[in-house]
Amino acid sequence: MDFLSHTGKFHTMWGDFHSFKNTEALQYECFRMLAYNSKCLIGDQLDPDGRISGPVYDLVKEVYQEVEKKEPWCTGAKAITDLAVLTDEWQVLKAQCGGSVSAPVNGACAMLDEMGYQFDIVDEKTDWNAYPVLILPDVIWFDDALAKKAEDYVAKGGKILATGKSGLDKQKTKFMLDCLGVKYIGEAPYNPDFIMPNDTIGKTLPKTEHVMYLQGEQVEEAGGTVVADTYIPYFNRTWQHFCSHRHTPSSHQKGYPAVIKNNDCIYFMHPLFSIYQDKHPKWCKEVFRDALELLLPEPAVRHSGPTTLTVTLNEQEADSRYVLHALHYIPIKNCAELYTIEDVIPLHNVQFSIKTQKQVKAVRLVPEGKSIAFEEKDGRIVFQVEKIDGHLMAELSY
Repeated sequence: MDFLSHTGKFHTMWGDFHSFKNTEALQYECFRMLAYNSKCLIGDQLDPDGRISGPVYDLVKEVYQEVEKKEPWCTGAKAITDLAVLTDEWQVLKAQCGGSVSAPVNGACAMLDEMGYQFDIVDEKTDWNAYPVLILPDVIWFDDALAKKAEDYVAKGGKILATGKSGLDKQKTKFMLDCLGVKYIGEAPYNPDFIMPNDTIGKTLPKTEHVMYLQGEQVEEAGGTVVADTYIPYFNRTWQHFCSHRHTPSSHQKGYPAVIKNNDCIYFMHPLFSIYQDKHPKWCKEVFRDALELLLPEPAVRHSGPTTLTVTLNEQEADSRYVLHALHYIPIKNCAELYTIEDVIPLHNVQFSIKTQKQVKAVRLVPEGKSIAFEEKDGRIVFQVEKIDGHLMAELSY
């Protein structure tokens, strides 16, 4: 479906007369729209005297001139995606009108963006079969119809990664998805508890307890295999049993399963994405990364850049080419009210590895037209770019 993304020229919000968005911020917003195959709209509000502000349209002109140059590699493009994140919006909207994207979905998007994974947000009506992996973030309740759809998806070769309450019935009595290989016991008796990394889950982490800030769900194996354990504290921190300022430390005693793998499905007992959205602990991303690598060993895109680099991969089939977008603009919060982008910090010598289904003949930077050396290795196209200065586009012709 064709769609349009809308921002404004204002520094803060609509009606902020005689304010100007930083050029770098407006670039980021518009170029990000292009990366996600969206049309661009920059909103303005006319002064009461009806005069158009020349400086406002000088700002818009500067950004739109760049958009115009990039348009040929955006028109008719479609995203190449590996993963689908099932949103809970349709469940929330049954209970209330309106609302915003939930913390679990935001947390999942943040992690996936930071790791360079290509993904779509889907709902219960989407055809999931186009995606190798389906992610169920934290609070996806299941009924019989949705459970059948998920089981059929797995039977056809799909893989599921679920966290927290996802997969339970709305009454929280049992898991509706046999494919997860878990049995529901109830809410975890300790909050918080701790995950213990190992050589499968949390490979890069110190092999010691890592706190999980939100309460999880106690489960046991029902066909699945435990691939990471929870360790429990001495007690829950209450007025009756008190320890320190935040929470009780680990007793160094193994508790209950933290992560269970059943064939091509993985279940985390903790609300991993809500924790990440709330507190951004890197260890949550690392255990998630390891689980994804088990389910998706060959993602569409890999890169050597930092977590602040946003990467999307699109295809213009009519033009026989893939188009890679790489954006490096860093929002900072140096004031109480809002995030800003004021500086573009270039990245140098970033390597990309792209999994393609077609024989790539050439790689070049666009719209500049500069050719880039590449090699084909293990079914992937590997190349390096010397510099990413805000927004880079690379064309892979086939």
